[in-house]
Amino acid sequence: AATVDQASCGPSTREAASAAFAAWRRPVAGALTDMGVPAERAEPLATLMISSLEGAILMARAEGGVRPLATVARELAPLLDAAVP
Repeated sequence: AATVDQASCGPSTREAASAAFAAWRRPVAGALTDMGVPAERAEPLATLMISSLEGAILMARAEGGVRPLATVARELAPLLDAAVP
């Protein structure tokens, strides 16, 4: 967020950040599909997973502990389980 929010951040920085997130999202979505998640749900769930974990990493660093990561893992698990018909 800090990278793409900077006023001096140019389009090339935003494009690089967008490409990086897409490069993460595609394989996560593919893995979800391989596990039986319907294709139309795989990419949105991949986005949710990545954004939740990225936020939890920032929070964990700020708090000096892993509680946010554990919370995200615990809360995402039933959602992901329910995504497989």
